[in-house]
Amino acid sequence: MKRRNFIGYTLLFITSCSATTNNNTTSSQITNKPEILRFAVTDVVGEEKLSDYEQFRALLEEVLATKIEFFPVESYVAATAALQLNQVDLVLAGPSEYVVINARTNAIPLIAVTRPNYHSVIVVSADSPIKSVAELKGKTIAMSYTGSTGGHLGVTKLLMEAGLDPKSDLEILMLGDDASLESFKQGKVDA
Repeated sequence: MKRRNFIGYTLLFITSCSATTNNNTTSSQITNKPEILRFAVTDVVGEEKLSDYEQFRALLEEVLATKIEFFPVESYVAATAALQLNQVDLVLAGPSEYVVINARTNAIPLIAVTRPNYHSVIVVSADSPIKSVAELKGKTIAMSYTGSTGGHLGVTKLLMEAGLDPKSDLEILMLGDDASLESFKQGKVDA
């Protein structure tokens, strides 16, 4: 699913939550409410890329009736440290990132977005003799980034379900999305 669809569905979810809430407490009645909440996105590097999340930030600000400021981070590790140091209040993270962040900070999820048609796949070329995942034994496979839900963890699970040991039964190259695809097209990897 593309990031814009993800943001759209997230906004739809938040809007539906705010539209169905029937709470007589106004924001002025809430005590100890922060004036500003600092918001980080773990898969965005640099402040200029955060502009992709401007609509989400604005709607979140409206729903929470609190000013929301972007807090740029370089990675989920930086977001984790920022949470530990009380430099950031809200973090948008993917599922695998959340597991790590939660383990180190006891963060609690406020909302969760599910993606029913999101899953990992292993691809071989149409003319490849490889017809099953188990046949990847002794082969080379390109994956996305370490910790990526769809491009690493999910693929590793598929390998293990096929009886392969990802550490010893095949060579795994962590190349990132673009380089993985390019290596596959050039025949440098088997899958």
